[in-house]
Amino acid sequence: NEGAETIGEMLKTNCTLTFLKLGWNHIRDQGVQALARGLENNCTLRELSLYRNEIGDDGATALTKVLHLNNTLKNLDLMHNKIGNEGLREIAAVVAVNSTLTELWLYGNAFDNEGAQMMLDALEHNYSLLDVGLFNDDPLQKRINCALQSCKICKTRFQYPQNKVALRERKG
Repeated sequence: NEGAETIGEMLKTNCTLTFLKLGWNHIRDQGVQALARGLENNCTLRELSLYRNEIGDDGATALTKVLHLNNTLKNLDLMHNKIGNEGLREIAAVVAVNSTLTELWLYGNAFDNEGAQMMLDALEHNYSLLDVGLFNDDPLQKRINCALQSCKICKTRFQYPQNKVALRERKG
């Protein structure tokens, strides 16, 4: 987490970095909170990958607060962390109003079908996300397919464990 805190401080003043990949670094909630503080006023970072860390609900909540303030981050990779339904609820609330993110990757976390449904509900109000990765079981896959038929998402691709892809263009 000390390294994440140092990077968070750097992000406060850095005006050139556009991509930051911090996967496999054992970053926990405290480290993500420091990164989030650094991102509050950062106007250059477009992609943040926090793949395979130890981020839980508190870290996810810290990132959502930043997504209300930061309008440059386009791609957020939170795959294979420990985000549960509480953290996903916070992410979904931001997704419903955020118009900046175009890619959000969440598979391999600790949320269940209830959490995934919260995200699907939020996606009905979001027109900027182009790619959303959710990883869950077959019953949810069927619910996602049904939701895709009735929602107003511009282009959203859900990837499933079986590598099936559903792509839908915006209607009407």
